[in-house]
Amino acid sequence: MEKKTVITADYYEIDKIIFDYFGVKYESVAMNEWNNYSSYEITVTPKEISEKEVREAFQEHYEIDVILDYLCHKGILEAGEYVIKVFW
Repeated sequence: MEKKTVITADYYEIDKIIFDYFGVKYESVAMNEWNNYSSYEITVTPKEISEKEVREAFQEHYEIDVILDYLCHKGILEAGEYVIKVFW
């Protein structure tokens, strides 16, 4: 058995954090093709990521892990295991 501490967030809370920091509307459900009534685990670490990589994450790939790691590096998010809940 393993005990694990996680940070839980609703998808729209993550979308709001991204919007508040970048001023860009990010729709995590659509961008990541997440399903309703599900949850997704993401490990967030404070990685130093270039502005170019972050822009590419928005423009081409919509890589939420890159965006969240960047926000962690900037002190906006706490490092750790995140469970993002999806429901609408």
